[in-house]
Amino acid sequence: MTTTPLRLFQIMITDGDQPSAVTTDTFARNVESFRSTYPNAEYQRYGNDELVAFLAENYPEPVLRAYRALAPYAFKADLARYCLLHTYGGLYSDLSYLHLRPIEIGSRSEMVVFRDVAGHPSWAVSNGVIYAEAGSPVLERAITRVVKHFNARFYGHSSLEPTGPYMFGRVLAETLDWTSIIFGDSQRLNIDRTGRVNIVKVMPSGEIVAIRNKTAEGEFSDLVPSGGNNYNHLWAQRRIWGEPDTRGVIERLRSDLKARRVRKRRSR
Repeated sequence: MTTTPLRLFQIMITDGDQPSAVTTDTFARNVESFRSTYPNAEYQRYGNDELVAFLAENYPEPVLRAYRALAPYAFKADLARYCLLHTYGGLYSDLSYLHLRPIEIGSRSEMVVFRDVAGHPSWAVSNGVIYAEAGSPVLERAITRVVKHFNARFYGHSSLEPTGPYMFGRVLAETLDWTSIIFGDSQRLNIDRTGRVNIVKVMPSGEIVAIRNKTAEGEFSDLVPSGGNNYNHLWAQRRIWGEPDTRGVIERLRSDLKARRVRKRRSR
């Protein structure tokens, strides 16, 4: 016997948590597809204010502190999705997915996840679409790991390591009873004329349940044109944990050093 999720979660964090942020037709289609694919489920989309209140009520201070510190909105959403699913159980989806058919949950299944696309490390697991029962030990480990990474100001070798698919895959690999988890796959179909990389979520049966339809990597500007940020840029600048932007300072120091060298040469 199979069932479908009864709770649906999505997250949209923007500058100042703008409740009236302008969205695109693609955004509207994606959200509508999610809700219509699971018509009997309760749907809720969280912004930053709602997430801060939720974390303050349900989790110890270190979790909220890590959430507040994270600069990339996508990384905030990573931690928040683990917490929402751990507390309530249900199905989380990134806003960049168009849903095609429901994920059916077996009676013995406590989680459904999708391995990441080819080219990533073998243990990488996408966190763009996740089903989980409340109280999942996998999600508890994921939350604990993000807090640990915050305390260590951990960056790793990729922007996907601090909070995302590489970290998520590692905590999944630590699972003792893996038989309670359904592992689907993420498959890259093609790159269309707009530059969009079309990625589908495929169940073990071969059914395609969702397709990612965004172009920009590291952000969701295809869906919400303004008010976001890019996690790849912030990771490369070493600013994901709320570190100050020192790029201007460094440039001024370089300029001052160059000027001193010029003056020194002229004084000879």
